[in-house]
Amino acid sequence: MKSLNKVPLYVGAVLIAGTTHADNLPALEKLRFEEDYSALVESPSYCWPYCWKAIPLANLDRGYVSVGGEVRQRYEYTNNPTFGQAPQDKHGAWFQRYALLADLRWNKRFRLFGQLTSALETGRREGPSPVDEDQLSWQNLFTDISFATGENKFHTLRVGRQEIVLGSGRLVDVREGPNVRRTFDGVRILAPTEAWRLDVLATRPRQDNPGVFDDGTSDRFALWGAYATVPAFDFPGKLDVYYLGYQDDDALFVQGAGSENRHSFGARAWGRQGNWHWNWETLYQTGTFNGGDIHAWTLATETAYRWKDHAWNPELRLSINIASGDDDPDDSDLGTFNPLFPRGNYFSEAAVFGRETSTTFTPLSTCSLPRPGP
Repeated sequence: MKSLNKVPLYVGAVLIAGTTHADNLPALEKLRFEEDYSALVESPSYCWPYCWKAIPLANLDRGYVSVGGEVRQRYEYTNNPTFGQAPQDKHGAWFQRYALLADLRWNKRFRLFGQLTSALETGRREGPSPVDEDQLSWQNLFTDISFATGENKFHTLRVGRQEIVLGSGRLVDVREGPNVRRTFDGVRILAPTEAWRLDVLATRPRQDNPGVFDDGTSDRFALWGAYATVPAFDFPGKLDVYYLGYQDDDALFVQGAGSENRHSFGARAWGRQGNWHWNWETLYQTGTFNGGDIHAWTLATETAYRWKDHAWNPELRLSINIASGDDDPDDSDLGTFNPLFPRGNYFSEAAVFGRETSTTFTPLSTCSLPRPGP
């Protein structure tokens, strides 16, 4: 078997948000619709970039429009793609991703968010894959209708196309690594309180197509369930508990192809205390595949210690991941863990392997360059 070597190189920029007086702007989020610029409405500015981030509306409810965008450029060279089974790209591949977004917040009860994305690919010898190119499409286009449940507390009904990340993205994520990010069509209920948060969803993923505004809603896949974050009882950190239902009408495993209906019951403990931080998750899956029963599980842990007092902030991290596999491909039952809709670069930016039927033990050490003095 030929060896595989992959070298990705990223160059990214955020448009409109800018860097001038960045400390006064909210942090840029992985999901851009989670950014809140309402504080800028109180003291509007005509200076860039503030004038783009909170354009006041002519109403009495402190409504505003926020405009933004981003650019991501990625060069990737792979030696012996798919271990020599795919044709060799002569000079590697260049991936471009552009986004424009607008966030209309009429008041605290009504919101409309839209994000256009263009993902382009150049250089692949066999042409772009489904996650390489989508020339122009709606990445997000949804409406929020919120209902007050207490002082400054709202429960929200979200309807439309929307990116979804649950927990740390081990099961449901936007798939940031590849050029085309994942998104879903459907309905969510977001119900936060002072102590906990509940997310209920019924969705189908977008059917990605390479052209202009030719994406649809997948008839093959479906995702539904409930995800809650609660205090971890007498322990530090938080606890996530969830149920996720998954359907694939044309699933493929060693046993063959057929309809897969899977139910995942899981828990995740995560948090920080002192120099330690952790992210531990386990789940059990049951259901049916092609007439047989599903019994699968996974355990994923990440534990890290950071020396905060050191100028370089060195960190030592240990990650252990175990996912069940099937013990007999000749019977009808299935023991293979399904990661559902995970992030594409789970183990590394190269994204060579997925989480199915795997056991990994990964020590990692990182550090940060110290900031220059004034």
